[in-house]
Amino acid sequence: PTESSYGFYCQPDDVVDGVKIGTCLGDEYSINWMEDSDRILEAGEDCSYPIKAQFDLILTKTRGSHVMEYGDLSLKRHSIGDFQGNCEATSTLRGFL
Repeated sequence: PTESSYGFYCQPDDVVDGVKIGTCLGDEYSINWMEDSDRILEAGEDCSYPIKAQFDLILTKTRGSHVMEYGDLSLKRHSIGDFQGNCEATSTLRGFL
């Protein structure tokens, strides 16, 4: 892929602790993913929310750039909490080692 990500939280929304940064604070896909992860963790759904469901949601929310998938797509069956959050991830991690 050769396209740039679509900038997000750019001027005038580029303020951190009251200071204007003068640049975009993230890209659309990453911001959508992080904000959705925060929502899932705050709701306590991290142990049951599958990666596939999150990917599908972020795919529909991201409009300014093309969302791509790479790597082992079988990981989409795991829950978000196997990789972030407080779920038991020992068996998942063993598969990577």
